[in-house]
Amino acid sequence: MQLLDTPYSCFLSRLAFSCLIQTLVEEQNTAFSRCEGYIVFIDGDSKDTYGLIKYLHQRRKEKNDLYIITLSSNIEVLSSAIRHLSDGVVDKKISYESLKALIGNVGTLRPKALEDVIFGDIVGEMLRSTHNEQRVLELLVAGYSQVDIARILNLSAKTISGYKMKAVRKRGARNFNELYIRKFGQPAESTRR
Repeated sequence: MQLLDTPYSCFLSRLAFSCLIQTLVEEQNTAFSRCEGYIVFIDGDSKDTYGLIKYLHQRRKEKNDLYIITLSSNIEVLSSAIRHLSDGVVDKKISYESLKALIGNVGTLRPKALEDVIFGDIVGEMLRSTHNEQRVLELLVAGYSQVDIARILNLSAKTISGYKMKAVRKRGARNFNELYIRKFGQPAESTRR
């Protein structure tokens, strides 16, 4: 088992993950030491949920033998898409020994597959649908009005408004100006028209 580059925000956590994996690999009698594949640790509290889901989805597409462990301080509000992609979700306050025991059992399980027999690649479909939301936000930040964006994307102004509101709410803001202020520190010009 190898540790895949971990996009975890804290360097000390990445170091601890590396030590944990090395310890488990060196223990000859565990299923983990015989397991081929990769493991990645994810910060479930990341503010960029869309980016994290996109990262996880891409890694799963690249590697069938990838195990994803998500650590979160608030598991109840964790995105269902992140939960769907993760092989294990644990509290950040988990002890080193408990995490070691959990990870040691990973080798006995098969990694999750991207596609469900009935529903197909649910997360891939979700990422494609939110691409429009992301594009609308990018154009709004660039200064285009909703009417301009509707013309550019060949959609109705009402559809653009819906994409904008969904994208804003997913990022935890009440409206576009609040989201813009959080990111840049000043009100957006395009939304004042």
